[in-house]
Amino acid sequence: MLLPLMTLLALAMPSASSVSSSAPVSASDQALLRRIHIALVTLDDKKAWFVKFERTVRPDEARAAQTLLPRLKPNTEAYGEVAFAGAYYGLDYDANLRRVARPCLLSY
Repeated sequence: MLLPLMTLLALAMPSASSVSSSAPVSASDQALLRRIHIALVTLDDKKAWFVKFERTVRPDEARAAQTLLPRLKPNTEAYGEVAFAGAYYGLDYDANLRRVARPCLLSY
């Protein structure tokens, strides 16, 4: 039982390449990034997804994650997920929406 949990946590950890080398991310910040990641990748029931996301990532956690954005590299999965969580809760909505759409906009 413990081994599958450890494997899941290891797979969900943000890669070292998503964090800028000048400012390391603490273990609690990494746990927050993992929780946001897991909440976003488990889209099995689209109708209940919003409720599940709101239970997993609370507004105060999204606010805390928002402070990590300057330390995350743009165009990484962690950057987009934190920007989405911020936009979902209306934190700096316009800027976060641009951050989420940025990878798509750069491809044109």
